[in-house]
Amino acid sequence: MLMDNSATFQDVDVLSIMEASFDGLMLCDAHGKTVFVNSAAERIMGIMGSEFVGHDSIELQRSGVITHATSMETLRTGKPFTVLQTYKNGNTALVSSNVVYQNGQKAYVIINIRDVTVLPDLPLSKGGNTKDTPAICNSAELKKVFEIVRMVARTEATVLLMGETGVGKDVVARRLHVLSSRVDKPFVKVNCGTLPEHLIESELFGYDAGAFTGAVRGGKSGLVECADKGTLFLDEIAELPMALQPKLLELLQDFKFNRVGSTTKRTADIRVIASTNKDLVSQVEKGLFRADLYYRLNVIPIEIPPLRQRADDIIPLVENYLRVFNQKYKVQKRIDRDTYPVLLSYSWPGNIRELENTIERLVVTTCCDTISRADLPDCLVRNMNCLHTDELKQTDLKSAVHSYEKELLSQYLGLGYSTEKIGQLLGVSQPTVSRKLARYFPLVPGTNLRER
Repeated sequence: MLMDNSATFQDVDVLSIMEASFDGLMLCDAHGKTVFVNSAAERIMGIMGSEFVGHDSIELQRSGVITHATSMETLRTGKPFTVLQTYKNGNTALVSSNVVYQNGQKAYVIINIRDVTVLPDLPLSKGGNTKDTPAICNSAELKKVFEIVRMVARTEATVLLMGETGVGKDVVARRLHVLSSRVDKPFVKVNCGTLPEHLIESELFGYDAGAFTGAVRGGKSGLVECADKGTLFLDEIAELPMALQPKLLELLQDFKFNRVGSTTKRTADIRVIASTNKDLVSQVEKGLFRADLYYRLNVIPIEIPPLRQRADDIIPLVENYLRVFNQKYKVQKRIDRDTYPVLLSYSWPGNIRELENTIERLVVTTCCDTISRADLPDCLVRNMNCLHTDELKQTDLKSAVHSYEKELLSQYLGLGYSTEKIGQLLGVSQPTVSRKLARYFPLVPGTNLRER
């Protein structure tokens, strides 16, 4: 440890520093009992500190509050201990604990809690091939999905992810792997829609020497073998050719397969996750997908709702990608508050992928540091104008008044006025303005602040 000789710290100063940390910090005594929890830890875990303080980690693990008793493990071994911890709110954190010694004796355990959802480039696999993509999970609809993911992840059950293109099936598949006991093993993704039909069998299952003209001498392992002990993610499973479906069915039933050109059965220790943006029941009825394979895949079906049904996720996603692309292009763009209502009202037919591309386009193409309505793509602006036209056709006076109030407040927000200033201009009190902003723009950053 290195410290400036002129620096002096008191206990209250140290606790203040711990409280200011962006990472969660907890302190346990020599018996593993929690004595301090900072606000960041409460935020990440979604649990009040009062539920931790006074309790040891074994109690908390038994009651299901945490999944690993990290402090007790550190006290037992005297060594640092790191593990992925999952909480009831669906968040996953990288938790590290270490012993604090006083006079040569174990006095405390300091626990660092880092939310991995804000670390998009953190490799969570020893093989370095698995990255936990940020999972924005503000909406009740998506929280239900991740609660199922949390329960299912530690099983070996086959999972079928369903949802429109761009809803984040890849993110959910990776989260299933990260939360599983196979986290340190390979995560192998196979896009069944991009592999050429004449090559997909050899790519999946490999081939023996001399299996066909041009085969590599000595043969080659397939992606199934590459995923051994880990997770095999079959993306766009509906695109798998009918001729190959029986071989996949055998793999799912017995976890056995043959390389192309071989009669020897090989065994694969894998966990299978499949995904599709098509209605597989309809595909089965049309004879485009085997019914027995569908039922074998459909052990744990998880439907991921489209972004238009998850309005609470839109603004957090916008802010996340704005931060990502600001960093990527080394700029400091911000979005004008007047623009948020347009982003919220759009249906996002391309889901998260469309939103991500839109934010990148805005960061790259806008001349000013502030992104305004005028910078938005035409499809978003036309959508907002259509909504206003529809509202004008309403005969309900109350709805028309609310529509006008919302538009007026939106314009003042765009000018950067405080709630007090808006109240003065409209001849109403500041609390009235705050109440109306909370009603019309509950997700827009800063609308619950008295001054901005």
